[in-house]
Amino acid sequence: MRELEKSCRYLLHTILGLQRGDKLLLYTDESDGQGTAKAIQEISLADEISADLVPLQEFRDLPEKEAALLDKIAHGNYQALCELSSQYFYPSPVWRKAVRQGCRVLALGAMDKEAFVRCVGKVGHEKIYEFGLRLSDLLRKARWVEIFSDAGAKISCQLSRSHGLISRIGRKLGLQANSHVWTPSGMFTPSIHATFMSGQVAFIGMPHSIQGTAVIDGSLWPPDTIGKLDHPLLLRLEKGSMISVEGSSDKAIILNQWLQGRDKQIKHFCIGFNPGAHLSKNLVETERAFGHLGVGVGTFPFHTDGIIKNPTIVLDGTVLLQNQTFQDAGLMALSRELVVDIAGKDG
Repeated sequence: MRELEKSCRYLLHTILGLQRGDKLLLYTDESDGQGTAKAIQEISLADEISADLVPLQEFRDLPEKEAALLDKIAHGNYQALCELSSQYFYPSPVWRKAVRQGCRVLALGAMDKEAFVRCVGKVGHEKIYEFGLRLSDLLRKARWVEIFSDAGAKISCQLSRSHGLISRIGRKLGLQANSHVWTPSGMFTPSIHATFMSGQVAFIGMPHSIQGTAVIDGSLWPPDTIGKLDHPLLLRLEKGSMISVEGSSDKAIILNQWLQGRDKQIKHFCIGFNPGAHLSKNLVETERAFGHLGVGVGTFPFHTDGIIKNPTIVLDGTVLLQNQTFQDAGLMALSRELVVDIAGKDG
């Protein structure tokens, strides 16, 4: 119980930056997340932070859930909003309205108390963010990325383009798409008001260059009827889009039907590096499992994320990640500092 209390206070005061008299909105849609949300609410009230909890399972569909949250945000004057829901609302009117009204928005997913302590309380938030900044810098400097796995994944893409005049004009006119590396998740800054749990960096190659096969052997969600995979799904990629799904026949059929007639572009690859995260049913946690890779396909709300376990990632011919170990000397040094002794935390 002491570890849970410490983790709650670390979230409230260090990550969310809340103080006495502030207001927090929590919402969840599963029993696991509800238990964690109630624990956070209890500690919030003990620290004189007002915390409202909205159980989303009371509402049947996505529009009803969004409407309920939008109404709470509009009338609540909250300083922070925390998602403990499997149905996270990025990017949606819920996030946009909360940010416009000055909220800090953090998505943790529907994690139980044990996962919350592992992923939030027992990790060095600042060190994880520093790790992410270095990893982002390595990706931004690279020109090509190659991804392999023992299960048969083989993907390649171009990560940067010449910065010459012709390229700049082409991008400005919308005739050329560029690669992109996102800022690491988990930290609020003057320019970042909404984020996910710490421990992930996302990137995307230039669309025309993304080719190969993504062997999804961890999990894929949504839809709910897929989830953990006993047999891999093979996503064939061509010019930045998923052109076919092979492998487990029943789940391949489900995914094809779910995305039928919808956008199948590759939206991101995500590298996980939260040492407390496991491959679980909570997508937010799973995408941050140390040394694994997520592949995002499609546009919200028909956006799905699949996990490639234990990939080898190569940047410009140099191995970045292999056997869940980052080979860069700076990342190797930082990785030894990512786990903390929760008993020694202030907060």
